[in-house]
Amino acid sequence: MGTQRSSLFKALFFALLVAQFGWSIPAHAQGGLQQIHVRVYVANSRTGSAVPSARVYFEQQRTAPCPTGVAGSAETGPDGVADIYVTACAAIAEVWVSPMQNFPGGGAGFVHIASGQTFYQWRLSMTPENAPPSEERTLHIRVRGHDASGKLVPVHFATVYDEQGRHVATTDYNGMATAHVLEPIGETIRMRADGGSKWGEATSSFIVGASEGGTTLTRADDYINFVMKGTGGETAEDVELAISVVGQSSSGRVPVHNATIYDGEGHHLVTTDYNGKASVHVKVMTNGEPYTIKVDAGSRWKPASKEIFGGPRGSNGTVPYNLTGGRAVTVVLEPSTTAKELTVEVLNHDTDKPVGSATVTLYKPNKFPGTAVAHAETNLEGLATFSSDEVAEAVLNGSAHVGATHGGSKSTVQTLSSELLQGESPKYVLYLTETEETTKWSGTWYQGPYKIQVSGGNGSMSYTFLRASDVGTCCPTIDQGSGSCTVKGSVATCTAQGHFQNSASQIWRTEHVILTYQGDYVAVKSHIVSSREKTDQYHPCPSSGPEMSKCTSLYEGNNLTGTWTRQKP
Repeated sequence: MGTQRSSLFKALFFALLVAQFGWSIPAHAQGGLQQIHVRVYVANSRTGSAVPSARVYFEQQRTAPCPTGVAGSAETGPDGVADIYVTACAAIAEVWVSPMQNFPGGGAGFVHIASGQTFYQWRLSMTPENAPPSEERTLHIRVRGHDASGKLVPVHFATVYDEQGRHVATTDYNGMATAHVLEPIGETIRMRADGGSKWGEATSSFIVGASEGGTTLTRADDYINFVMKGTGGETAEDVELAISVVGQSSSGRVPVHNATIYDGEGHHLVTTDYNGKASVHVKVMTNGEPYTIKVDAGSRWKPASKEIFGGPRGSNGTVPYNLTGGRAVTVVLEPSTTAKELTVEVLNHDTDKPVGSATVTLYKPNKFPGTAVAHAETNLEGLATFSSDEVAEAVLNGSAHVGATHGGSKSTVQTLSSELLQGESPKYVLYLTETEETTKWSGTWYQGPYKIQVSGGNGSMSYTFLRASDVGTCCPTIDQGSGSCTVKGSVATCTAQGHFQNSASQIWRTEHVILTYQGDYVAVKSHIVSSREKTDQYHPCPSSGPEMSKCTSLYEGNNLTGTWTRQKP
C-alpha cells in the first residue's frame, strides 16, 4: 500500500469510528464499487502555502461494506493539489500524506464516501521542521480598483482575508488598512481581498521582511497591494445634480450651509452655500449601479448619505437620477449628539480586581467586531480612556463596539449603546476571565550568544541569562543577570537586572520585559528602564546618553526585541 502503517490498527480505528459516530452504509450500496475523484490540497500549517511534491494516499480497509479494500495515491503539483482517481466502496476512507524532508509529521484525515457522490475535496496540513519563529509585524494594506475610465481609485470597505480565510482588516475611505500579524521572516504570504459587488475579488502576496519594492529589508513593516477590476457596466452618464442639504431641528427643517459633500470614495465634490444649496456634475452608471454621495456638516449634525441611480434614457432624453425620478437631490441631516470622553474599566471576572496592561480597542460596528478606531492600554487601576473625537468616530447608527484583550485571559467584545455614552463622564466596565492555559516555561533557552535558564511558570517564574564571549582572550565580553516574572497563561511580565562588561565598558541596567510563549519559541520585548555605564579614558564612546548607542544598545529608553529558542533533548 506504499506505507508501513499497521493494518490491524487501521481496522480497529475504523471500527471505533463506526461505533462512535454511528456511520452506516445503505444496504443497496454495501460491497458496491464506483469511480470517484478525490482532490486533496496539502498546505503548510504555519503559512497556509502549498506543499508541492508530497505523496498523498487514499485507502479503504477490508471491511464488510468493502470486502476487497481499495488503495490509490498521487503526488501534489506546484499548487499543492493531488488528484486521486480510484474505484471505491461506499464506506469510510483514510486520506494521508507521507512524511517528507522538512515535514516529518505528515498529516491524515477520514472521508465518508457516499453512494452516488463521485467528487470529493479534502485539505491536509503538514507542520514544517525547524520553521523560523513568527514575529509580530505591521502589515500595510492598499486596495485600489480600475474605474470605468481605467483610472486607479481607492476601494473602501474592502475586506482582506489570509489564506485560511480569516479576516485580517477592512480598508478605510482611502483604500488603506493596517494590521498586526505574526509571520516568519522570509515566508511568502498570500492574501485575498473582497471588494463587494462593485469590485469583486483580487489576490496578492508579499514576502515577510521585504519592502514593497522587494529589495530592501524592513525592520517591522510589510506591504501588500491589491488591484481590482470593476464588475459594473461600462456606460456612465454625465449628470448635473442640484443638491439641497437641510437639518431637522425642533422648529422644522433649516438650510445647512458649509456642508461638505463627498462621493462614495471619499473625494470632495462641492460645499453648500448659505442656503444649503450646491450643484455638481458627476458620472452615474446607467446599469442601475448606485452613485453615493455623503454629507458632513460638522459636529452639530450627523453625517448622512444618499444613493443616486442611473438608468435607460426616457423619451425626452432624461435620466432618472434618483429614486424619485428628478435631478434634484435633498439630503436631510439629524441633530448630532455631542460625544464625550469615554473611560473603560477592565476588571478580573473572578476577583473584581483591576487588570493592568490590557489592550482596549474601540470599534466602529460596521461588522463584528468592527473597524478598529483607537487602541488604549489600561493603567494599574485598570482604566483606559478614549477622547471624544475617537468616540464620535466609532459611533455608527447609535452604537459602538469595545473589546479588551490580555495575556492569559479570554478576549471580549461588547456593544456600547448611545444611552451608555450619555452623561457627563461616560464609563463602561469590561470583565476578563482568565484561561486555564498551561505553558511549559521551565527549561534552557537560547538567543544568539545568550543562554537563558527558566524556572517556574503558571503564576510566577524566574530566569537567569549569561553571555560569555571570547573568554580567555584579551577582550572578553560578559553579560549576565536575572529576572522575576508574573505569568498569566502564555504571557509573562518581568523585571530584570543585568551587568554588561567588555574590555572598555561596564553597564548596569534595569529592564521591563514582556515574554510571549509560542511552543518552542518565546518572543521577547524589552524596554531599558534605567542604565548606568562606566567607560575607560581611552574609549571613544560617550559616557552617557543616547549617543552611547554607538557602542551598545543597552542605553536608557531603548527597546529591544528577540526570540528565545528552547533547547531540545
